Amino acid sequence: MGDEEQHPIVRRRPSEDEEALSAPTRASQRSPASQSSIGGDAARRLLDGFLERLTPRTLRAYRADLADLANFLAPRRQPTLLPGFQVFDKDASTEAALAVLLRMQPGAANDLALRWRNDMRRRGRAPSTINRRLSAARSVVRCARTLGLVHWELTVPGVACLVLRDTAGPGPEAAAAMLATTDADAAQSANAGKLGKIGETGERRRLRDRAILSLLTFLGLRRNEVCSLDVGDVDVPGRRVWVLRKGHEQRQVLSLADAAGPLAAWLAARGTIAGTDALFVGLDRSGRSRRLSGSAVYQIVRAAGAAAGAPTARPHGLRHTAITQAVEAATEAGLSLDEVRQFSGHKHIATLLRYRDQTRDVQGQLAAAVARRVQRAGRRRKGKVPDEQA
Repeated sequence: MGDEEQHPIVRRRPSEDEEALSAPTRASQRSPASQSSIGGDAARRLLDGFLERLTPRTLRAYRADLADLANFLAPRRQPTLLPGFQVFDKDASTEAALAVLLRMQPGAANDLALRWRNDMRRRGRAPSTINRRLSAARSVVRCARTLGLVHWELTVPGVACLVLRDTAGPGPEAAAAMLATTDADAAQSANAGKLGKIGETGERRRLRDRAILSLLTFLGLRRNEVCSLDVGDVDVPGRRVWVLRKGHEQRQVLSLADAAGPLAAWLAARGTIAGTDALFVGLDRSGRSRRLSGSAVYQIVRAAGAAAGAPTARPHGLRHTAITQAVEAATEAGLSLDEVRQFSGHKHIATLLRYRDQTRDVQGQLAAAVARRVQRAGRRRKGKVPDEQA
């Protein structure tokens, strides 16, 4: 064998495609160079960039969620894990907690998230709250991975959560009764024992509330979508409105339909208000007008519901009623659920299946069918029903 010629091993240089395919694998086998040096400034930039894309409501929720993670990481909770870690204010502690989390190895980070999840369960947090907080942490770590700060993700699952929602709302009769409370005659009658007439401010408030209830009931808008409307978003002659839908950055054109009349009346009563283009504003004796808040819309709906004999009515309930009626109308007209989705503004058509199933009452029909079969079997057992009829 010693006389045999030894051939050197020739290694082929990988192609550019092979290099590109293998690069992610090699990157996943080592930690990014920046991971060990992630500090408060990097965490602050990451946090600002991550939170910037969120809506105000989601922003508040996610800030609170990440602040809870910071509280869990505080030395009084984790003295052996994070020696020397101090909490100053909410923002500083959130950034510091995020920096600590991103400096961890994947196993340690997921172990921390698992203990955080169990800690929230011990504190009695609702499953939906726990899942939203874990989702916030997973999302910000995913953002860090996109920016090349880490190579791993949080994979700790949430907790089982059965979501039970009433998709019927107060119903069309109650919605009609709530709209009737904003009729001129009804308003005068309700106010007769107080001032004898509702006055200029009261009349403007009545027209405003009627326009709001019309948008919630006829178009099925969310209350934040109603609050975000500006005067320039409404085209009464064209019977159109531009609505900033949930999760969208551009406004969607919707038909006003029967909401055009109440909106035209409110625009005439609103007039020009200095300092704001908001379509719906607060009306008080001081004369100061600012954009109406979601809480104010909630109170308007609750007051109309109480006056109409529907004390549990709320803005989203009116939206549920509108969508349920839209599903029934689409079924009668032979329209698809995808066309109803354009009306409701849902991102996923699966959400509408809950409305369709409730209108069809599939569970009730099956329960009745089971009852009939069991009762028939009982009669057959007693010999009262022939087998061929059973």
